Amino acid sequence: MNLLDQRRTPKICISSELSHGGLEIYNNNLSLKGYGGYRSALSTHGLLSGNFYYEAQIESKSGNIRLGFGQKNTDIYAPAGYDKYSYSYGDANGYIFHNSVRKTYSDTYKYKDIIGVLLSINTEPTVLKDYTRSTLVLDSSLKFVSRFSFIKFFKNGEDLGIAFSNINPGIYHAVVSLYCGGEVSLNFGPFFAYPIDNHI
Repeated sequence: MNLLDQRRTPKICISSELSHGGLEIYNNNLSLKGYGGYRSALSTHGLLSGNFYYEAQIESKSGNIRLGFGQKNTDIYAPAGYDKYSYSYGDANGYIFHNSVRKTYSDTYKYKDIIGVLLSINTEPTVLKDYTRSTLVLDSSLKFVSRFSFIKFFKNGEDLGIAFSNINPGIYHAVVSLYCGGEVSLNFGPFFAYPIDNHI
């Protein structure tokens, strides 16, 4: 499995430059705590193709958290999933979010749970077909997607299933959003609490 991990790349952690200044980032940039409204942080490294997995341990009993992936254009003044550049899974009601659309996904998660976050993305973008015409057309109004790409989540080692598929192409970073005391510790590998080699 071609997971992006720290055996083959420089150390991955939260990027201070790609994070909102209102977040407390500590523990060698692997732990974060939020104060006030939703604010977001992205990892130092992003992925264009292949697989990217990380784990987040929930360190707070209050506040709210969203975990997922986002491009550099992700709005760090808003929760992940607010815009078209990010995808996330929230703790409060188990919803998933993308482009401000909320959908039911799975259970909630809470203090000391470990959430695994996996992105698997294809290298070849494909234009969506305009079914009002007889042929494939290139049009600025059409979205491009990466076929066979997906994001899924794990809770304490349990595979929760695919949350998003046909991911918009781009370079994706891990993204964490915290609200009113939400706090997490991140693990970018190579050694995980719940390895996922058998799930890809």
